[in-house]
Amino acid sequence: MIFVLLAALAVGVACYFGIDALGTAAIDRWYLSDDAIAARNLEHARSLQEYVSARGVSSRDTLAIEQWSRGEKKANVIVYQAEGDPYEAGSWGTSELLDDTTQSDIADLGYSFFTLQFADGEYRVAVCDYSEAWLYSYVRFGALVLGFVIYSFIAFGFTRRQLYSGYAARAARAGRDRPVSDRRHGYAALVR
Repeated sequence: MIFVLLAALAVGVACYFGIDALGTAAIDRWYLSDDAIAARNLEHARSLQEYVSARGVSSRDTLAIEQWSRGEKKANVIVYQAEGDPYEAGSWGTSELLDDTTQSDIADLGYSFFTLQFADGEYRVAVCDYSEAWLYSYVRFGALVLGFVIYSFIAFGFTRRQLYSGYAARAARAGRDRPVSDRRHGYAALVR
């Protein structure tokens, strides 16, 4: 019986890693394709442009940009001002970029560049959607649940079969030719 439980555990763990790998590959292939990322970034840029236009936000108004980012959720924005260092706004707040950060470094991180009209003029912004972080968590959780369910079906199925076999053997030893039942567990065995 211990070998069956260990085999069930191995199958459950293999299912977890297999489902996790398949889910991660699906996210990487479809959700993180260049076209899908560009479309989500464009949606965020349009949303930011609407927010900036409706409220007359200046490129220096870091608090308003931070509020947009917190309301937008799962989006970061970097604003390149005419004067001063560029700053990044996200769900954590606002921070200045490091001096040695280049636009190609930022593009490598999944940001898309747009020109937006602020109250004080047109400025270049970089927008990034990071919603895939939650998808990976959902895939891992789902893989864990399915791995446990598969383990449970195998382990409990074998245990239940063993109990049923035990009742049948007990009935055979008793020499009965009628159903023997155990009302506590709901098992019945027919013996000839």
